[in-house]
Amino acid sequence: DDDDDDDDDDDDDNDDDDDNDDDDDDDDDNDDDDDDSIIENILPIKLSNLTYISLEVHYIKFDKFTMFIKNFNCKLKVLRYKTQSNDVTYLYANRWKELILKYFPQLEKFYFQYEDVPYYGHQSPAYRKVDFNQFISSFWIEKRWVFKSKIDTSEFIFKIYPYKETWYDRNSSIDYSKSSQLTIRYPSMNECSIDIHGILRVAQFYHLEIKRKQIDISTLMDIICRLSELDSLKIHSLSLSSTCDSSMEEINHCFISNKNKITKIYLEKFNKIEEINFLIKFCPRMNYLHIDSINNMDIELFIKEILDKINNDGNQYFYTLCLSIPTEDDKIIEKFKNIINSNKSIVWYSIKCILDVIYLQWEKRIITNI
Repeated sequence: DDDDDDDDDDDDDNDDDDDNDDDDDDDDDNDDDDDDSIIENILPIKLSNLTYISLEVHYIKFDKFTMFIKNFNCKLKVLRYKTQSNDVTYLYANRWKELILKYFPQLEKFYFQYEDVPYYGHQSPAYRKVDFNQFISSFWIEKRWVFKSKIDTSEFIFKIYPYKETWYDRNSSIDYSKSSQLTIRYPSMNECSIDIHGILRVAQFYHLEIKRKQIDISTLMDIICRLSELDSLKIHSLSLSSTCDSSMEEINHCFISNKNKITKIYLEKFNKIEEINFLIKFCPRMNYLHIDSINNMDIELFIKEILDKINNDGNQYFYTLCLSIPTEDDKIIEKFKNIINSNKSIVWYSIKCILDVIYLQWEKRIITNI
């Protein structure tokens, strides 16, 4: 761009500028060759006490990176590496496995972040040939290193990092083979400049988070229908306006026919009871619901309507509700107890408050037809 500006300012110097550009290109080529030769000729570095390495290097090929890193003759325990690149070899799980087993068998913690910024309209990214499911093979499960992908408006981010407890792991056993996560952050499907469906076709995700202030039902359905093994869903808030285009029966049929397996939902902001009714139909296997904000709704009425809803529907799955409610006394707990005690279908329940979060669990009476 600078060369174009110079040409506009002084056309008489075009020939000289072209010669200089050629020289600059030659210099750049020589610099690249020099960089390659430096990496290729690095002798093993003896750093017997080195256990931690943190690097951020952009636009270097995976093969060049391995040439460099394997020359550290040390018993590495922690490796952090962040790169922005278009070399999808970084996403080959087995290449990382071979490197770690051969050169860093003592590695305990691995933090890796790969950023890809495709050109606008780029519809056939090379990562479509990558088998992301290799990141949930036995090697990664034993290490307890989990795979996460983030899709932003104009970039993909892929991460590997040591497992840490998340909201959907509470009160349940941890299956590391089903720990892969997908986070989507963008204005809307139409405004997203990258091919979101590409990553949904080549990777299996079990946990989905959509970081958008409000998502309409049709968009949510479009994404979830492509994630057949999804176990948890986290969203900010729902917009039910799109249900005028699709009846609840059509939505219900779509998800039941696709064997929707979502069991845990995190709703950051709740506006009206119809949203909960929709979620119960939307995810018939939901057993855990966490709500951060109920938007000044009458909490007692809210609890009563939820319990009445699951009782009337004969729902046998839903049994845990978590509410973030700032409270300084036990009055709200007592009110909850009174509501539950009046519900004849509940045979057991537990209520506890931890750091302004109320955890409510119950067990319903199982009714069988004779």
